Amino acid sequence: MLQKFLFSIVVSKPGTYFDIALVHITGWSLITKLVTLAQKRPYQSSMVFKTIGAKSGQIRTCVLPYQRDGNRYFVVGSKGGAKTDPAWAINARANPSCWMYINRKRVPARAYVAQGEEHERIWQRMMDAGVELYREYQKSALPRIIPIVILEPLRAPGKNK
Repeated sequence: MLQKFLFSIVVSKPGTYFDIALVHITGWSLITKLVTLAQKRPYQSSMVFKTIGAKSGQIRTCVLPYQRDGNRYFVVGSKGGAKTDPAWAINARANPSCWMYINRKRVPARAYVAQGEEHERIWQRMMDAGVELYREYQKSALPRIIPIVILEPLRAPGKNK
């Protein structure tokens, strides 16, 4: 009950702004913590992700849990199993220039949506790791295929240039 109440406050517009600031300052997301607690899963590392709006051309900012794939990162556009892709995924498709803030470091990157074998390999990796929730999200989202957005850093995190 308390968790649901906290979650409703945290995912409000002011709560989202607070979470963005929290990840910038600490590298840790309260929203991700509450979601993973509710799902009875361990906390997943989160980043501040900045894209360029597909329609507006404005910088758009959100907090996303991420995973590593070698020297790259990936984020999953599940949107809780909704029938439409999240705005950040639409933005990344329209303009692959983006920025990640990982461990309090700004990292410019290029984004693309995994296709074919690459999508299947990463999806299977998530299933093997026990992230079964994504399977339920995919069923709800049909006929939409949940995008996996690959983020390729243009420089190593922590390197200034």
